[in-house]
Amino acid sequence: MEKNNAKYISPIINECKPGTHLQLIVSGKSMVPLIKPGDRILLTIKHRDPYPLGSIVLAVIHNELVTHRLIYKTDEQYILKGDNLLTFDPPVSKKNIIGIVNE
Repeated sequence: MEKNNAKYISPIINECKPGTHLQLIVSGKSMVPLIKPGDRILLTIKHRDPYPLGSIVLAVIHNELVTHRLIYKTDEQYILKGDNLLTFDPPVSKKNIIGIVNE
């Protein structure tokens, strides 16, 4: 997903019902080599909760959409990380997870 992509958050959250399939084009490098800039990903909105560890999810972090892997979870928060990044994302609440990447 592109940086400064906040304009897409509201339409995705408000207009896509649970179970909706959505195709997005990735622009960042945080999931290289699995997902590269320009790749299309197919995700399911709020596919299931809780999401399994190791899943790749679309989440809102600091008012930006990110596609990162679920590394750790508690009852209320998830820890995500881009495969190509050295650091973890800040904790994310369950409500900030939008969906799960299917392919």
